[in-house]
Amino acid sequence: AKDMYELVKLLRTYPACHSAYLFGEWIHLASSQKINKDDLISFLEKHKMEQIEMTSLKAEIEDSFMDLMSDREK
Repeated sequence: AKDMYELVKLLRTYPACHSAYLFGEWIHLASSQKINKDDLISFLEKHKMEQIEMTSLKAEIEDSFMDLMSDREK
């Protein structure tokens, strides 16, 4: 998206979001449920996000590490 910092903050408010964090030039959004891509795009467009680009991927070791680190902060 055009504004990655605002996007990550917004994604953290998305109802299906378990976690969202910056990862290089991307944002990794994790959810414990299947995310409907059209619903997510509608949510982002409703909040004036532009130039949205997304892809699905499987969690990797870095994602697990970030999840563990967020548990330590609680």
